[in-house]
Amino acid sequence: MLSYLYHIFLIKSLTLWNTCSSYYSSLQQTLSRTYNDAKHYLNNHHAIWIFLPGHTLPLPQYSISNLNPHSWKYDTSTKQLSYDAINPVSYSFSWLSVTLVINEGTHEYDMDPFLESFRVYTDHPPTLNMVFMAWCAQHSLWFPNNSVITMRVIDHLGNDMTLNLLDHNDSITIHHGKLYTTIPSGILPYETYPMIRPNLSSNRL
Repeated sequence: MLSYLYHIFLIKSLTLWNTCSSYYSSLQQTLSRTYNDAKHYLNNHHAIWIFLPGHTLPLPQYSISNLNPHSWKYDTSTKQLSYDAINPVSYSFSWLSVTLVINEGTHEYDMDPFLESFRVYTDHPPTLNMVFMAWCAQHSLWFPNNSVITMRVIDHLGNDMTLNLLDHNDSITIHHGKLYTTIPSGILPYETYPMIRPNLSSNRL
């Protein structure tokens, strides 16, 4: 009888120990992830944002355990949007001034200070949405998916343009070391020269 009770006690003790060990291990992993996330944030390791195919928003690099192949990334510490190319070239925008408009004037933001030092390292143009997402990552400011996003642009010739992220996402072109935007009517804002247009077949947002 005593042997039987001892056997039952031993089994229950082992079961309780296993349950506690499993709970402790789970708690330890959760606390470890929380600590690492906080450490990465405080140490500015969240500076790299990855544009993954199929994702609406870029993801901070530290949050990706298995980094899938990707083409574009943005570094907030250097304000560099870069494409994984063999021979990338640094480009800046030709725009004189840009105002970001959210929901037809509900909120407006001056993008000029950002664009002054913003650079794109690539061999083909980014999309307008990527430029917008880079600005969002830089300022840690995000908007709902149903927001209407437009940019009021003054180009290098002083022309006013209103660009919508949905209608003009692939309007950026490369010309003579600068990034330009085609006017919505289809007329180019500079004399016609051979240029590189967006590669619509690539996995880009």
